[in-house]
Amino acid sequence: MDALTRVFQVPWSHYSGDLVAGLERTAGYTLISFAGGALLGLLLALMRLGPMRAVRMLAAIYTEVFKNVPLLAIVFLTYFGLPSVGIRLNVFYSGVISLILFYAAYLSEIFRAAISGVNPGQREAAEALGLGRIATFVRVIFPQALRLALAGTNTMFVDLLKSTSLLVTISAAELMTQGQL
Repeated sequence: MDALTRVFQVPWSHYSGDLVAGLERTAGYTLISFAGGALLGLLLALMRLGPMRAVRMLAAIYTEVFKNVPLLAIVFLTYFGLPSVGIRLNVFYSGVISLILFYAAYLSEIFRAAISGVNPGQREAAEALGLGRIATFVRVIFPQALRLALAGTNTMFVDLLKSTSLLVTISAAELMTQGQL
C-alpha cells in the first residue's frame, strides 16, 4: 500500500471539527485585525495629511517604527512584554492587537497615497459647491480614495491572513496549527 492510498484511508471526520475550529479562529484573527488595522491606518493617514506638524511627525514615527519592526517581535512584545508592565492579555487579544498595530502602519501608507491621489480639482469643485471640509472628505474624497486603495488593501488582507500562522509562537491554535496537529 503506497503513502497516497494510506492518506485517503484516514477517517477525516475525526479531524474535521478541529480544522473547522482552526478555520474559525483564523477568520476571527483576520477579520477583526483587518478592521482594526484599517481604522487605525485611516486615522494615521489623516494625521499624516493634517495641518499640524507635531501630529504629522507622531504619525510618521509610528508608521516608520511599526513598518520596520518584524511582526514576530511585535507579537512577542505584546504577549510576553506587556505582562511585565501589568497588562495581561489572553492569546486571542494579544494576537489581534499585534496584527492591528503592525498592519495599521502599512494600511496608513496605502490610505495616505490613495487620498493624495485624488485629483485636487475634486476638492476644489466640492468647495465651490459650498461643501465644508468634513463633507468634502466624506462625500467626495473618501469614496474616490477607497477605489484607489482597493488593490493595496486586498494585498494587505491576504498578507494578514497568511501572517496569522505566526501566532502559533504564542500558542494560538489557528488553521495551520490545527492542520499540523
